[in-house]
Amino acid sequence: MKTILEHRIFYDGNLLLNEFLHDWILVAILGLVSGLAIAFQLWYHADVKKLRLFTIDAKADKVVFIMDVSNSMKNKKKLETCKKSLIESLKVLKTKAFYQVIFFNNRAWFADQGEQIWRKASQENIEKTVESINLVETDSNDDWDRPITMAMELDPPPKIIEFLTDGIKPEGKLLADGIIALRNRVNNETKINTIAFMVPQAAPPLYRIAKKTGGTHTLFLSDGTVLNKEAELRVYLEKEGIQLIF
Repeated sequence: MKTILEHRIFYDGNLLLNEFLHDWILVAILGLVSGLAIAFQLWYHADVKKLRLFTIDAKADKVVFIMDVSNSMKNKKKLETCKKSLIESLKVLKTKAFYQVIFFNNRAWFADQGEQIWRKASQENIEKTVESINLVETDSNDDWDRPITMAMELDPPPKIIEFLTDGIKPEGKLLADGIIALRNRVNNETKINTIAFMVPQAAPPLYRIAKKTGGTHTLFLSDGTVLNKEAELRVYLEKEGIQLIF
């Protein structure tokens, strides 16, 4: 039989061991949480050029960037990520190129609130546009038709439209076909590149618009994954129970 002293030593030893294990597990959990938080911050503050939100063709001389600023984009990090990527995209345009930036929610407007004309990609013009981008805030719901119409009404029509949204559209195919028909009436050579930003459910109609206009579709996930190949996009969406619209 163990003496009282031996029992006491055994009890104290187990107590110390349990306290040590408890502290170690707590430190490990805190370290994991801290690591994930740091990784998340690094992702958001990483070089936005690597995000590739907008598919820029170096040869394009008339590009319209259309960005959703509805309430679904209200998350500050989400909005700031798009703003930074848009600004970087403007800065890589050739000086001989022309551009426009359109924001939309339940209405649509040019970034600099100016006339419906092409802007030369000069340093001065881009700096003014960047000021407007930095000031824009989110509001209301989103309407896809108006910004596309504004873009196609530019004279001459754009060669490329970059369309970014996180909007989910239950009437997806009907909406997509209306936009495709508008594009075909005005200029059937305009490519519409579409970006579904962090919302996989937004992908089907956007994919259809891109496919039918000779553009590319990109699904940008919240973990930083970029899906822009049809096969991988289809596999991912099917796992999520989402069907592409062809």
